Amino acid sequence: LIQRHEADSAREASECRSLRSQYAEQGAELARLRDECGRQETGTAEVLDGMRARLEHARAAEVKLEMEVNAGVVRLENAEEASRSVTEALKSARDDTQREAEAHRSVVARQAQGEVEVARYAELVEATKR
Repeated sequence: LIQRHEADSAREASECRSLRSQYAEQGAELARLRDECGRQETGTAEVLDGMRARLEHARAAEVKLEMEVNAGVVRLENAEEASRSVTEALKSARDDTQREAEAHRSVVARQAQGEVEVARYAELVEATKR
């Protein structure tokens, strides 16, 4: 009975040592997995921080681009208005030039008519003298 009890105790002690060894191995594996998770969490946080920084940079670039586009639209509208003003000024100058040309032609025609009349008068004077 004693030998059986000693054999049972030895077997139970061996099983206990085996369980302790397994428990220690599982504890070491759990610690390793915790470390791995910690590293992955750190890596994930770093990746997320990098992504946030890139997203903020992209948003800032988008705002800058939108401002540049709006400024370009304003410049284009101003250029179109300036072009319309120049076109109107050119049309007005053309109209003025045409009026001046017509007035000049009229003056030249009157001058020519006057010269014709002076020539006729001179002929009359000459004819009267004879």
